[in-house]
Amino acid sequence: MSRFYPVRLVLIVFSLVVVQFSFFSSSASPFLHPDLLLLFLCYCSSYTGVRAATLLGVILGFIQGSFSFLPSLGYSLAYGLIGFILGSVSKGVLREAGATQFLFAFLGLGIKWFHVSCLAFFLYQMRWSSAATVLQERALPELMATLITAPFLFALFNLILIRKRRYHFVG
Repeated sequence: MSRFYPVRLVLIVFSLVVVQFSFFSSSASPFLHPDLLLLFLCYCSSYTGVRAATLLGVILGFIQGSFSFLPSLGYSLAYGLIGFILGSVSKGVLREAGATQFLFAFLGLGIKWFHVSCLAFFLYQMRWSSAATVLQERALPELMATLITAPFLFALFNLILIRKRRYHFVG
C-alpha cells in the first residue's frame, strides 16, 4: 500500500460508507444496492500485497458487518479471505485490464455470498431452500448492480489513487 496515500484511502472509505449505507440502503429497489466496499477491496488487493489486502479486507469487513444482520466477525472473515485470495492471485496478472478487474469483482462477490450464506445456515439454522431464496432475491440483484458499477468505480479509483506519468512525445 505504499503506492497509495493513507489520507486518500481513509477519505475514499468514508465516502463509500456514506454513499453505500445512506443512499443505497434507503432505496426501495434491491437492484440499486451495489457493494462499494467490496469493489474497493477488489481494486486495492490487485495493487497491494497479500498482507495489506488481507488487513484492508478485515477492516472493511468489520465496517460492512457493523451495518448488517450478521455478526461483524463474519464479514471480517469473508472480506479478509477475499483480500487474501485476490492479493495472492494478483501477482502475475495484468492489473489494469478491465477484464481482470471485472473478474476480481465477480470472484470477490462469489466468495462473499458463499461465506454469508454458510454463516446464515450455521448461525440461524436456515434451511438450504430458504438460503437459495435469499440468494435469488438478494444476491443476484446485488451481483448485477455491483458488476454494473464496477468499471465506473475502478476508473474513479484509478484517477484518485494512482498518479500516472504523462508522456510527452517530441514531434
